[in-house]
Amino acid sequence: ESVFEQGASSCSLNYIISGTFDVIAHGKTGSTLTAADIFLGEMSFLLNNRRSATIVSRGRGVCIEISKMAFINAIKERPHYGIFLALLLAQRLDQLHELTV
Repeated sequence: ESVFEQGASSCSLNYIISGTFDVIAHGKTGSTLTAADIFLGEMSFLLNNRRSATIVSRGRGVCIEISKMAFINAIKERPHYGIFLALLLAQRLDQLHELTV
């Protein structure tokens, strides 16, 4: 089952509760995400871009969709959430860099 499609507009991110999800960009599976990866769609969510990949669940998976306003309000109440997201993005960028070297 598709969570969202490459090229779709982005106004939310998804918190992964359970399951395994393939990240497919331009017809190629780039990575696989699980609950240990925490979020789906955070890059386009933060950059106000269209989705850069299609996310497809491998079997049963559960995600919670979080709107931009809900996430901003959560960061206002708990600023460490913003730091946590920044660390997560840095880790993902580092992993991406390792794949391209």
